[in-house]
Amino acid sequence: MSVSQRILHFLPKCALASLFALVLPCSLLQSATGQAGGDSSGVSAPKTLPKDFTGWDQSSASPVNLSDEQIAAIRKAADHGDPQAEYRMGLLCYAGKNLSRDYEQAMVWWRNAAEKGNADAQYALGSAYSIGLALPQDSDQAAIWLRKSAEQGNARAQYKLGLMYWNGNGVPRDYSQAAIWFRKAAEQGNPDAEYRVGLSYLVGEKDQAVVWFRKAAEQGNTAAQIALGLAYQSGLGITKDDGQAANWYMKAAVQGDAVAQYTVGLLYTEGEGLPVDHSAAVHWFRESADKGNPDAQVVLGWAYYKGDGIAQDKAQAAIWFRKAAEQGNAEAQQKLGDILSYDADNPKDYVQAASWYRKAAEQGRSWAAYNLAMMCLEGRGVPQNYSEARTYLRLAAEQGNVNAQFSLGGLLIAGLGGDQDFVEAYFWYDLAAAGKLQDDSAEEAVKDHEEAVRQRDLAASHLTPEQLFSAQARASKWSEEHPPSSGKQ
Repeated sequence: MSVSQRILHFLPKCALASLFALVLPCSLLQSATGQAGGDSSGVSAPKTLPKDFTGWDQSSASPVNLSDEQIAAIRKAADHGDPQAEYRMGLLCYAGKNLSRDYEQAMVWWRNAAEKGNADAQYALGSAYSIGLALPQDSDQAAIWLRKSAEQGNARAQYKLGLMYWNGNGVPRDYSQAAIWFRKAAEQGNPDAEYRVGLSYLVGEKDQAVVWFRKAAEQGNTAAQIALGLAYQSGLGITKDDGQAANWYMKAAVQGDAVAQYTVGLLYTEGEGLPVDHSAAVHWFRESADKGNPDAQVVLGWAYYKGDGIAQDKAQAAIWFRKAAEQGNAEAQQKLGDILSYDADNPKDYVQAASWYRKAAEQGRSWAAYNLAMMCLEGRGVPQNYSEARTYLRLAAEQGNVNAQFSLGGLLIAGLGGDQDFVEAYFWYDLAAAGKLQDDSAEEAVKDHEEAVRQRDLAASHLTPEQLFSAQARASKWSEEHPPSSGKQ
């Protein structure tokens, strides 16, 4: 799997969502469902407001460098009803600069200024309502105040109002309205909105998508930097350039974006746009893994397990596999089952191994299903249960696992865990005879093939000509529809 394919595999879990899977009209901006640039639609945001409220940045003074005299002057103006001073007093109460931090008093100042038409205060008040900061969380009120600010040209309010239309939060879901407000904010240089507008062009004018991604990326929007990197890497709307792709991924990575950090690790591993450097790859995988990225945790686990780019440490490998497994990563669940079952460097726990194999098998990992079936046959970590063993062997066999096909044929001939079925046994042994059991040497492969043929022929001796013809035709069709498995799943 190429780096770009692995990134796309990961994208549904990150801010870009299914970036290249967009099929809805770009005029409706029906692109991704994640939050761009770390902003929020409201209800799930942490209870903190943006640091760079519009208006304050345009002044030479900010809450971190005001003198006591300047603060006194602001308070005096606010006490006389000046809306911009009231807004700034709200910021000072919020930030706690030279004042006790007092969110409730911040709301009082912001409401006073907002009711007098101050767009910055309207944005701040709407944002506070959206997350329930010192006010009851109220999406309807958030939308009202954000709209007032947006209609006065506040770009952040325009972007946030677009998100509310996108998510149907406080207003009816309306992608057309979302697109209008995103565009208004983007044309004022709001990087989150520029990114969203870029997404809208992916179905159609991909070169324009790149233009907007670049605008946002150059302002430090990490989602846009990743999108631009992927565009360069895939040649989407721009000439393919692995070096430029790596450059933009790295910009997002150094800002702490977990997806970008994972991606940079992959680039160092594969030597795409960056030199092969397994030690550097481990560094970036760890940065991403520490932020909870399960894909990075798995890769880091493998690095420790194999000693690739770092000193081999199978105990550390197990720790990272467990972190990913607990987040539902099927590969990690399967590997953790392996470690707990038969890894000589880690304590064995067959009960836990069986539990992890079961979780991985339910997510389609064929080797987890096969290993769990073996445990069911042997009564290792679970009660001996031939019926359950047959169920999991079939699950793995249907995914092309040759070991499972071979073992399932044996249960069917013996009638263990269910009815004796020579037609089904012939079918699975015929497939196993055409494949290669995992981890076989050349000599063992010959013996396994001979045994599969012998068992297949034994099953055939119990079939009528019609049954034999049907089983052969079914096996031939199955082989055509299912290319040989890589054995990795």
